[in-house]
Amino acid sequence: MAEQNKKTLIEKNRSLFADCILMLIALCIPAVYYCGHRAVLVLLASVGTAVFCDLVGGLLFYNKILLRDLCAIFTGLAVGLMLPATVPYYVPALACAFAIFVVKIPFGGSLTSPVVPAAAGFAFVTVCFPSQVFSFPTSGTTATGQFVSGTSLAGMLQKSSSMHLEPISVSDILTGSVSGPLGTCAVVLLGCLVFLLIRRPRSFISTFGFMVACSVMALLFPRVNTGALASLILELCSGSLFFAAVFFITDPATCPRQPSRALFYGIYAGVLCMVSRYYGIYEESVCFAVIIANCSWPAISNAVDRIARKRPDKKKKEAQ
Repeated sequence: MAEQNKKTLIEKNRSLFADCILMLIALCIPAVYYCGHRAVLVLLASVGTAVFCDLVGGLLFYNKILLRDLCAIFTGLAVGLMLPATVPYYVPALACAFAIFVVKIPFGGSLTSPVVPAAAGFAFVTVCFPSQVFSFPTSGTTATGQFVSGTSLAGMLQKSSSMHLEPISVSDILTGSVSGPLGTCAVVLLGCLVFLLIRRPRSFISTFGFMVACSVMALLFPRVNTGALASLILELCSGSLFFAAVFFITDPATCPRQPSRALFYGIYAGVLCMVSRYYGIYEESVCFAVIIANCSWPAISNAVDRIARKRPDKKKKEAQ
């Protein structure tokens, strides 16, 4: 019976990663359109390393091939899309190697990993190579091979620059035609959100809580002095916040299955994300917030369970 339940979980996990991979491939299209062959090479370096490490790690540690859960392909695509097109190829390779060899394999696979492997891999290279991770080209120059340095929206927000939505066009922000990571096309991410709602309504709950928390904090504590709407759009569409909301907060190994807890988990992660953005040393700290939420949520959930168990006992004593 236990073996049957495990097989069912593996199948569900594989199906979820398959859906996520389809959404990530959709994000690759505008990335390649704007950044040309550099985007392709960064993604190939990332996915290739993740698949190779997963294959080697599975054979060495478990004497079996782990690629069937599709986690390695998902991890490679996710890491690649969070990086700039001009990043050296060893950076996504090291990020994926860390994600697979340090986070996924030692803990038994994607079903039992304590944190999202892709988030951990990105956090690792952020600490080790911040200048490469946050060195973004001006939109459109990568495809021509000129590599003109630009400033991302997240970088502007970190400096508390007084930004209007013009000359930064709303259409450019929504279509991803701005300096930033490869996977920043908000229009495609909105489509992924709709796809997630239709295909995985339970997974959407945690994403909804995350986005609501980030939106409320962006409106209440703006980092720009050009209005609440500008703050909301710039916060949600900058960096990898929207990306993490769709692909990391829904991770099956770390997201609670109970709908009410999934909602509060998403809210908790969203608050951590915004606080880390306000006070963090990096222009994008969402992956650190995801890791903290992954590690601390079990303790919070257990504390809630203990409180819930004590309340009925108190009521029984009062009745007696």
